[in-house]
Amino acid sequence: MAILSYLSPFHWRQSWRLWAIGFILWAALLLYLSHGNRFPDAPAPPIPHFDKLLHFGYFLGGGVLLAGCLHLGKPAYRLKKILLVAIPLLSLIGAADEYHQSFFVNRSGNDPWDWLADTIGATAGVFLFWKLRQHVHPLNK
Repeated sequence: MAILSYLSPFHWRQSWRLWAIGFILWAALLLYLSHGNRFPDAPAPPIPHFDKLLHFGYFLGGGVLLAGCLHLGKPAYRLKKILLVAIPLLSLIGAADEYHQSFFVNRSGNDPWDWLADTIGATAGVFLFWKLRQHVHPLNK
């Protein structure tokens, strides 16, 4: 019964561990997708550079998850500190992802524009979390 109360909708917003699990799952899915695996084929919309929007959106999610984990794990961290930790880490993950993709035949890697979209998306994710943080409060131990 304790596990069910821990996973209640109100508790997940307060536990840095659950945000960390979300971030780890985010990173695992990124690794899976980097191998050239894709979700069921759906035609991409005829939008120029649509892949950059996907990179931005995916890393926006990573930025929100990592910022949530840092904010709840270290409530004393202000926006500047979270930015100084999250942005370089997520940018490094984006660069490593681009390099990793270059080893697979069905992937194109080492695209600096993809990496830039990753970094901008991550930055937007941190700012988005910071803007909405009043809805997320650390658990009182």
